[in-house]
Amino acid sequence: MPLILTPGYLEAQAAFYEQLGTLQRAGLGLIGALQTVGKNPPRRSVVAMVPAIIAGLQRGETFSDALGSVPERLPELDRSLLEAGEKTGRLDQVFLTLGRYYSDRARLLRKMLSSFAYPVFVLHFAALIFPTSLLTDLVWKGEVLPFLLSKLGIFIPLYAIGIGLLMLGTGRFGGQWKALFESILNGIPFLGEARRNVALARLAMTMEALLSAGINISEVWVLGSRCSGSPRLIRATTHLPQGIAAGRTPAEMLPAIRAIPTLFCNLYQTGEISGDLDNTLARLHVYYQEQATRQFEAIVDWTPRILYLAVVLYVAWNILSFYAGYFGAINDAMN
Repeated sequence: MPLILTPGYLEAQAAFYEQLGTLQRAGLGLIGALQTVGKNPPRRSVVAMVPAIIAGLQRGETFSDALGSVPERLPELDRSLLEAGEKTGRLDQVFLTLGRYYSDRARLLRKMLSSFAYPVFVLHFAALIFPTSLLTDLVWKGEVLPFLLSKLGIFIPLYAIGIGLLMLGTGRFGGQWKALFESILNGIPFLGEARRNVALARLAMTMEALLSAGINISEVWVLGSRCSGSPRLIRATTHLPQGIAAGRTPAEMLPAIRAIPTLFCNLYQTGEISGDLDNTLARLHVYYQEQATRQFEAIVDWTPRILYLAVVLYVAWNILSFYAGYFGAINDAMN
């Protein structure tokens, strides 16, 4: 996985999973599907792990064990979902689901980059121009060093923040760092809610697949929380298997879990009582996925506008400060 995700890489990842899912649904075995995609890959770096996986499968390992030989190349979410898909016998569906997931991420990232292009250009232009006194001294007095130090003091922190945010999008961090980043990002209005909806959609999707395959409810919650990709959800549901073993149902315990919203709890309880829990979870997955998609699209639409407005206000403030100082100097000279 690259250090920074690009739309091209995400689109190649989506094509990789979509090809595997399509070949599996056509009746081709897993090894045959991997070999076929490996010969005509959407992108060479995406299929670098394929030979190691095929070698593991040919040694008699399960797909999950074979994936364990390339942990640094596969995100945790992918590994968890693929492990769940193998246990349920629905790898083809998981491949296609991951394909749609990466396709949506690529589309949103491409839209975000195109939306940010103009505001970022204006920000660079304004940072180079203002304050005008430094630019004037550079042109007329040749004071290069003060000008460069001033601009580096602006650009280095901005680039560091930008690169850091892009690296967070790769999901390379784990453990306590991931929990810390989640708590910070979840505290941001609107973005936090969108991230929580994504985690709930993944949870519902994985649980529905596992239940349909006949996996016991205790393991369903363990794997489902892992696939959510949310340390907060994992911590909040860690006691559920013990409660289930003691004779309690998940529906009885969910209302006490703050990380799971009331709507999810109510519908889960209804599905559990009616015996239609798998269909209820499928509907919950669609609901939370659609909510998250709308929220992320709104964030992508409005963040560049807010940035552009901030840059315009910064430019206006500098222009007003310049003319205020200019007219002030004239007034002093006249007096």
